Amino acid sequence: MSDWTVISQSGIVPQRSEGENYIDVSETFWEAGRFVDLGGAPARRVSEPAFRQWKGVNRIKSEKQRDATSRSVVDTTDRPVRGSRPRGKNAATVELDPLALGLMTALAASLATASPVAAAPSHVPDAGVPSEQPDGQVPVDDTPKGDNPVQYLRDDDPSITGSVQRDDRQGQPLPEASRHPVGSSTPPDVWHSGEAPLDKWGPAPITQRDTPLSSTVVGFNEEHSSAFDPFGSFGFSLAGRVSSETANGSTATLIVTAPATDTTTVIAPPSAAPVARNDGDYLVVGGRRIIQVTTLLANDMASPGLHLTVGDVFDPQHGIVTYDATSQAVTFTATAGYRGNASFAYTVEDDKGRSAQATVSLFVVPDETLFGTVTLPATDSVNDNNPVELGVRFASASDGVITGLRFYKGADNTGLHTADLWDSNGNLLATATFSAETGNGWQQVSFSAPVTIQAGVIYVASYHTNGVYSADAGYFASPVTNGDLTGIGSVYAYGTGSTFPTNSYNANNYWVDVVYNKPPAAPDPQDDVLGAISSAHAASFGSSLLLANDQNPDGIPFNVTGASNALHGTVSFDPLTQAVTFTPTQGYSGTAGFSYTVTNDLGVSATANAKLWIDGAQPASFYDATAVPAIVNAHDNQSVELGFKFESATDGQVLGLRFYKGADNTGTHVGNLWSATGDLLASATFTNETADGWQSVLFSAPVSLAAGATYVASYHSDGNYSADPGYFASAHTDGVLVAPASTAGSGNGLYAYGSSSLFPTNSFNATGYGVDVLFKANLTG
Repeated sequence: MSDWTVISQSGIVPQRSEGENYIDVSETFWEAGRFVDLGGAPARRVSEPAFRQWKGVNRIKSEKQRDATSRSVVDTTDRPVRGSRPRGKNAATVELDPLALGLMTALAASLATASPVAAAPSHVPDAGVPSEQPDGQVPVDDTPKGDNPVQYLRDDDPSITGSVQRDDRQGQPLPEASRHPVGSSTPPDVWHSGEAPLDKWGPAPITQRDTPLSSTVVGFNEEHSSAFDPFGSFGFSLAGRVSSETANGSTATLIVTAPATDTTTVIAPPSAAPVARNDGDYLVVGGRRIIQVTTLLANDMASPGLHLTVGDVFDPQHGIVTYDATSQAVTFTATAGYRGNASFAYTVEDDKGRSAQATVSLFVVPDETLFGTVTLPATDSVNDNNPVELGVRFASASDGVITGLRFYKGADNTGLHTADLWDSNGNLLATATFSAETGNGWQQVSFSAPVTIQAGVIYVASYHTNGVYSADAGYFASPVTNGDLTGIGSVYAYGTGSTFPTNSYNANNYWVDVVYNKPPAAPDPQDDVLGAISSAHAASFGSSLLLANDQNPDGIPFNVTGASNALHGTVSFDPLTQAVTFTPTQGYSGTAGFSYTVTNDLGVSATANAKLWIDGAQPASFYDATAVPAIVNAHDNQSVELGFKFESATDGQVLGLRFYKGADNTGTHVGNLWSATGDLLASATFTNETADGWQSVLFSAPVSLAAGATYVASYHSDGNYSADPGYFASAHTDGVLVAPASTAGSGNGLYAYGSSSLFPTNSFNATGYGVDVLFKANLTG
């Protein structure tokens, strides 16, 4: 506690208060003490520690005023010694710096009946009594005549500790048995009481016991909400010295601050049930995946001091699952020939027999080979009876695994055949003997374990035969690619046993193949355009909005797991609500955004960007959000650039473009902004399009426009665009934006046919093509 700083201290130990509280705080203090009879009667001594219970509430400030107090002490025979003494108004305030998690204890006082105490008081209670007595004696009038006036002050050195922890139970008021003095390591069984949850801080009532009293409780950050892991917790501790300065009482103030490192973290009580979390992995078609229990339990949680074991495995989908308690491994074998999502469920149990359940998602990836199963050699048996190693040099476009080898067997290719996988330097990576061969055709063997290969690295797959192999001359005159695999050329080496083949001849293909698998594709999140938000407030975006246009190539479920890289603001992600919150930089207007991360059930992550613009209003456009062109699909299948001319009455910026899309207007669309003379000022490809309706794209940076100058906004389509005949028969305006009528100048409603973007100059029938701009006047940043 050396880093704690006591800012100021004075006053009298406050009287007892209690109420509906969230945390249990205990204080033990010692007081010197011999009480000396003012009236000459024998003094009663108190010497044992006094225990004072503080019940804490999370308050930044708690104050109370009192006009009178009544205190009691007991003698060594535990007989009450009653007495009272009017006191002046006393207030006490205890504050904990927000760096120490901003938790507060409520004010509390000694119990109505105190145990004997031991330690030396340093002040006397009344100005009429000498300030110090020999040997630390405190004057006390305990003459046996009715209620004996007893008054004493304390020179305490208290230590106050407490902790807060999530517990979804609605607890009962803290029983005496759950209260523990400072230094105790046993946490209370009930961590909060009342109806208020731990993650919603706010005012709580405090009930005073002694009267007359008044109380003021000031809550802090009442809109604040904190999320807890089931076993997460936080706490606080504070220590200070409290002493009395005057006999008749004065305002008592204790202010304590501490850095965050001085806070105390308390682990959850061992009564919490275990938590099992879902896992993910993949395996090959017809293959099996062995998962060690340590891996399966790695992200599951038990209460402190307890251990987890796998209880059962069940509910396999598209396969068979078994659990071997001896080897501590779970094995899932995929259904033969099945490709796609598979899974099984499992339970975990702790030492107390409590359980939880989770799911393991498995994706069965398809095999890839160079030649497939229907491709056959032109010559299935070459009349060469010499033992030989025959192979193929190959590489893959993606990281993956080789699970086995294949070769094509002619009817005369008899005897034992051995498969070998080598790196390009001749190091043997795996070997296996073919078994259960057929008389001819493709033969396949699996290695005892998959071999990981790297993208773009050359490997050699080969097999050893006694001769009379299959071969096709000139097959590898150029590399052969199938999917991710590329065959570079065949090699051979004569010998009686397996050997690394390095010779080649006549670009022959000896029909050796690999069985390759690559991991499932990562999720493919798409960039989003989220629209405009006010510069005065934070905005939240649900994960469903961000995921709506994201792609999932292999169908593996994924979710938003984080947000970062805020541009012109701050961003956060709440895993409980699955929402991203963006807070704009104060005073900023313009384009902004952030990145968000998605993660699938296999733990594979990817990121995308979300763009938005910050201002009090939407950017200006000619069409409103509900506008629909008269002709949604024009049924013109030719590629064409479609646009219109416009100008602004003030300087400003074009943030991006819009166009209206009919269901038949498919393919890639590119938005372009041109000067009046055809200079391309900005271009952007539309992404995350919906099937129909208005589509928007933002340029990588806003484009500044000069007041009164003419510009052309257009987009390129593969055809079947939308159209409004006669739309530009008159001019259109929106605020400072003007799109001139077609009769002015060289016409409006522009087009140009071509296979890619080009400057449109033609017009017909004053037709509008549902093209629009996103414009901001005097936009900065």
